[in-house]
Amino acid sequence: MAIDKVFEKLMDLGCDTRIGKIIHRELTQGNHLYKAHEHKRLRGAAEEAQHLKDIQKANGLFKATTVMPGRDFFYLKDKYGWDTIHSREFQRYMHKKIPETKIANV
Repeated sequence: MAIDKVFEKLMDLGCDTRIGKIIHRELTQGNHLYKAHEHKRLRGAAEEAQHLKDIQKANGLFKATTVMPGRDFFYLKDKYGWDTIHSREFQRYMHKKIPETKIANV
């Protein structure tokens, strides 16, 4: 739900205007902060993916396919479910959308 819609619902419920504006500001700043740090999370995932590629080449003991930032993983797990995010189709989608997270072909 968009932040502005949340703000409108708070006002419809009779929330104090001052409190509503404070909540709106906090939600907006949190969203901006999330977007500002997104590149850091993706860069970390890309570094982890490269590290795992190197390990797989060296010993071949496991087959990891995709790396994603932890926050995103738990968000997607809660939204779509464990089985969905571990499916081949979802991992292929992730490889197309964010190629830096790819370790091996699925």
